[in-house]
Amino acid sequence: MKVELLLLLKRIVLDIALGKKPQKDILKYVTRVFIHTMTRELENILVAKYPDLLKGIRQNPRTPLFFGVECEDGWYDLINNALFAIQQQYDQLEESEKEDTCIIQIKEKFGGLRLYMSQTTDAMDDIIRTAESTAYKTCEVCGATDNIATADTRYIRTLCQVHMSKHKEFYLQVPNK
Repeated sequence: MKVELLLLLKRIVLDIALGKKPQKDILKYVTRVFIHTMTRELENILVAKYPDLLKGIRQNPRTPLFFGVECEDGWYDLINNALFAIQQQYDQLEESEKEDTCIIQIKEKFGGLRLYMSQTTDAMDDIIRTAESTAYKTCEVCGATDNIATADTRYIRTLCQVHMSKHKEFYLQVPNK
């Protein structure tokens, strides 16, 4: 697998160096392997539900939200529930506060969920902390909450036993408490 990925990366770099656009299927594969982004379908559902919070997603390459939701589909429900609760708090803000309040980035980092906002209230902070702590007990790939462990070698991820076993060569299992 490593050799295959290196060849794909080499091909992408050569295409870019020659002024060509890399093939979409190769970029999509490499992105899913290395960056672990949420599928566009689920991301689009979140954007449709919470347009005020996710304004600017995938629009400005100088912002972190340009890369979309940077975690896998297993945390969709967790993120959706958090955004629903944050939206309720957002709706209670004064109009002048709403203009500057939005999600800056949603990503996986060190096996946990990170949700960053431009500004928050105490209630929004509590919602974010709850979602972030719940992510450590939820498989990032499928959303399972049983037999979760943190995979830790070169890249830390929170996975169920099924997804942990699919990538044994990459991860050392550390059970979550």
